[in-house]
Amino acid sequence: MTADEMNRKYAPLVKKYAEMFGYTPKANDYICLSLDQFYAGLIKAIKARKELKYFLISKNRTA
Repeated sequence: MTADEMNRKYAPLVKKYAEMFGYTPKANDYICLSLDQFYAGLIKAIKARKELKYFLISKNRTA
Protein backbone atom coordinates (compact mmCIF):
# COMPACT_ATOMS: atom_id res chain seq x y z
CA MET A 1 0.00 0.00 0.00
CA THR A 2 1.40 3.41 -0.95
CA ALA A 3 1.57 6.37 1.40
CA ASP A 4 -1.26 8.10 -0.50
CA GLU A 5 -3.49 5.04 -0.16
CA MET A 6 -2.75 4.85 3.55
CA ASN A 7 -3.46 8.54 4.01
CA ARG A 8 -6.86 8.17 2.34
CA LYS A 9 -7.64 5.04 4.31
CA TYR A 10 -6.77 6.59 7.66
CA ALA A 11 -8.02 10.14 7.02
CA PRO A 12 -11.14 9.55 9.16
CA LEU A 13 -8.93 8.49 12.09
CA VAL A 14 -6.75 11.56 11.76
CA LYS A 15 -9.85 13.75 11.62
CA LYS A 16 -11.31 12.10 14.72
CA TYR A 17 -8.03 12.56 16.58
CA ALA A 18 -7.95 16.23 15.59
CA GLU A 19 -11.50 16.69 16.88
CA MET A 20 -10.57 15.03 20.20
CA PHE A 21 -7.29 16.81 20.85
CA GLY A 22 -7.39 19.99 18.76
CA TYR A 23 -4.46 19.27 16.45
CA THR A 24 -3.64 17.01 13.53
CA PRO A 25 -0.90 14.49 14.28
CA LYS A 26 1.81 14.00 11.67
CA ALA A 27 3.87 10.85 11.31
CA ASN A 28 7.02 12.96 10.82
CA ASP A 29 6.67 14.29 14.37
CA TYR A 30 7.11 10.82 15.87
CA ILE A 31 9.82 8.18 15.77
CA CYS A 32 8.16 5.42 13.73
CA LEU A 33 9.63 2.62 11.70
CA SER A 34 6.69 2.78 9.29
CA LEU A 35 3.35 4.43 8.62
CA ASP A 36 1.76 1.20 9.86
CA GLN A 37 3.34 1.79 13.26
CA PHE A 38 2.12 5.41 13.29
CA TYR A 39 -1.45 4.43 12.44
CA ALA A 40 -1.44 1.60 14.99
CA GLY A 41 -0.46 4.16 17.64
CA LEU A 42 -3.16 6.51 16.37
CA ILE A 43 -5.80 3.79 16.73
CA LYS A 44 -4.63 3.02 20.29
CA ALA A 45 -4.68 6.71 21.19
CA ILE A 46 -8.24 7.18 19.96
CA LYS A 47 -9.51 4.04 21.71
CA ALA A 48 -7.81 5.01 24.98
CA ARG A 49 -8.73 8.70 24.58
CA LYS A 50 -5.13 9.68 25.26
CA GLU A 51 -2.76 11.74 23.17
CA LEU A 52 -0.44 10.00 20.76
CA LYS A 53 2.60 10.92 22.86
CA TYR A 54 1.60 8.14 25.27
CA PHE A 55 1.96 5.51 22.54
CA LEU A 56 4.75 6.81 20.29
CA ILE A 57 7.98 8.65 21.00
CA SER A 58 7.93 12.24 19.85
CA LYS A 59 10.93 13.60 17.97
CA ASN A 60 10.36 16.90 19.76
CA ARG A 61 10.00 15.28 23.20
CA THR A 62 7.57 18.04 24.26
CA ALA A 63 4.67 17.00 22.03
